[in-house]
Amino acid sequence: MQERILGKKSANLNSDEVASFLQEHASVHIDLGTGDGLFAWRLAKEFPTKAVVGIDAAKDSLKEGSSRAIKKPSRGGAPNAMFLRDNVLEMDDTFKGLADTVSVNFPWGSLLQAVSIPFDDFVTKMASLLKEGGELHQHINMHVFNDDEQRKSLGLPVLDDAYMQEKLIPKYEEAGLKMEEYFFIPAGQKTEVASTWGGRLTRNSSRPTLVFKCQKVSQ
Repeated sequence: MQERILGKKSANLNSDEVASFLQEHASVHIDLGTGDGLFAWRLAKEFPTKAVVGIDAAKDSLKEGSSRAIKKPSRGGAPNAMFLRDNVLEMDDTFKGLADTVSVNFPWGSLLQAVSIPFDDFVTKMASLLKEGGELHQHINMHVFNDDEQRKSLGLPVLDDAYMQEKLIPKYEEAGLKMEEYFFIPAGQKTEVASTWGGRLTRNSSRPTLVFKCQKVSQ
């Protein structure tokens, strides 16, 4: 069962109900560690034929985005958005092979560790969510990596070009995620990222960002 967050309320959905929701739409985007859900809500409004699923372990965080999504479309609602409470590090196989796109935007804590160290089982889990040819988009706040004391306290690596080439890219590609591109965005630089919200956050922040995109390939 999946717990769907609907503002202050929630409802339990079985796998068939989730699949039915996804099948009503032309494509599927899953946002892992979606936080307040505003990225997912805005994405759903921008692409009404896309099913957008925001997943996060914090129920209270999901209230904001889900409250907006359940409004009437004329008042900013997005019926194609679904918000689920779940620990993304321990997800079941409900979404296996169903996603056209998976995103991880500005993760923190254990999710940041999982994508950057990276944790083999979690990278494999992300890959399993995608259809063949689907894409994984990640945006990582580099501020913590540039602060040695904070980075070490969280057990994080030195996330530079050498680490990307020698450690991170091989681990992702072992899971069937071919690295398409990666780049470091200097603090405050305007650049094209996965969403209007993501672009605004990056441009207005004093913190640099790592962006990388992978494609699911057959193994």
